[in-house]
Amino acid sequence: MIKIKIVKMKDIIQRVDVIGHADYAAKGCPDLVCCAVSITIQNAYYSLIELIGARDVKGIMEVGNSYVEVRDLNLPTFEQVIRYAILKACEISLNMLAVEYPNNIMIEEVEL
Repeated sequence: MIKIKIVKMKDIIQRVDVIGHADYAAKGCPDLVCCAVSITIQNAYYSLIELIGARDVKGIMEVGNSYVEVRDLNLPTFEQVIRYAILKACEISLNMLAVEYPNNIMIEEVEL
């Protein structure tokens, strides 16, 4: 099972952690659920780096263990909007996947 933790502060996403494997496909076959989750978190990570800069984005993209975090909470207003939109889109996509594959994806939200 893939375990996703979405950490928020005042309803603004600070960090998304993704751990585990979906085990949707038979052993040795491509796992489309894992692929969907992986591309969702990678898209958020690399889009944030490209649009708001690497100095403000922290993350690891590894098989079975990934996270993305925005460290600087004092970003200029435009960059805050970009950050919010990208991470919110990531959350929406992950929630949609969890609804479709409830036996393979579990999401926990944590409010700081």
